[in-house]
Amino acid sequence: KDVKMMVSIAEWGKVSSAEVATSLLVGARDVLPGGKVSEDPSVLIGQYLTELIRIIRRRPDINRVLLTGLEAIHRCARPECALLAFLDAAKQQLQGQFLLGSGGKAGEFVADLQDDKSPIVRCMKSQQPLQLQARQDLPGSFFTRANLNAVLLVPIVVDRKSIGLCLIGRERAAPFAEQEQLWSDAVVSLFSMAFERSGSKN
Repeated sequence: KDVKMMVSIAEWGKVSSAEVATSLLVGARDVLPGGKVSEDPSVLIGQYLTELIRIIRRRPDINRVLLTGLEAIHRCARPECALLAFLDAAKQQLQGQFLLGSGGKAGEFVADLQDDKSPIVRCMKSQQPLQLQARQDLPGSFFTRANLNAVLLVPIVVDRKSIGLCLIGRERAAPFAEQEQLWSDAVVSLFSMAFERSGSKN
């Protein structure tokens, strides 16, 4: 089945992706005494992962899983840009579907999968996360427009096939810390689980 059909949202684009993700999130904030909300990433990530597992244990709602997970990455790793891209119907390109943060519109991200030298293709084939410097390793209008330097690519693997990836980028050139990588990998692993449980794959 076409993954694109599974991740579309009715009338997408009439509200920002941040607003959609926030509206879908339930119970992911840690409320402290006095009604204050914890913004400690190490606290937030645990609650996001718990919420994602709760959603997946029922019949998975792919849109809700993807948007909740994307918000988890955005709030905990604190990048300027967090984007989900999936294979097109012909499996020749990756096309952006959801984006939180800077970078314009998700659909403006397109990656050709015929270029074997591309780091994106290497990431998809190896099925392993990959850290890059955008200006050096990923030249392109999307990365320039979003003013990204450090980039983390995490492939979405379903039934041992890469069907997409999560691209996490920030303006600072400093690499993502090991903890941030682990959090992102954990979230993306739950994306894979949701697709597998729903029986939908490209």
